[in-house]
Amino acid sequence: MSTKKPKNSKKCPNCKKVKQLSEFNKNGKYSSSYCRVCTKKKARRYYEDNPKYYAEKRDKLKNKRRKFVSDIKSKSGCVICKENDPVCLDFHHLRDKEHTIAQMIGDLKNEKQIQKEIDKCVVLCSNCHRKIHHYNISVDQLRGQLKQSL
Repeated sequence: MSTKKPKNSKKCPNCKKVKQLSEFNKNGKYSSSYCRVCTKKKARRYYEDNPKYYAEKRDKLKNKRRKFVSDIKSKSGCVICKENDPVCLDFHHLRDKEHTIAQMIGDLKNEKQIQKEIDKCVVLCSNCHRKIHHYNISVDQLRGQLKQSL
């Protein structure tokens, strides 16, 4: 006696359960062999079994993002004093701060997301940045004060 599986269903070869096609991921026009639950368990197991691989992958991606940000800093330089060593430069948000750039790098945000946040900023050296926050003045006010002192 054969058991017929319902139309629009499929048997997962891993858990051996007959499930609706909606419970399988789509690969183009075809559905995946394994159900979503089994696919997720398999991916989790692979992740846990290969921590070194994922740590290296994460570090490589962070370094790529750091270089992306460092290149922007060194090309821009401080908008007030023209310092251009990226180690000495910060991003100063002018509006709508959602994240710090460092947080975004740590969270492995993509370059497009990071660039969107950078577009809300100006590049300042750490000295100029601290003066702006300490004296609670704008970039233009500090620039004016420095011009007067020259």
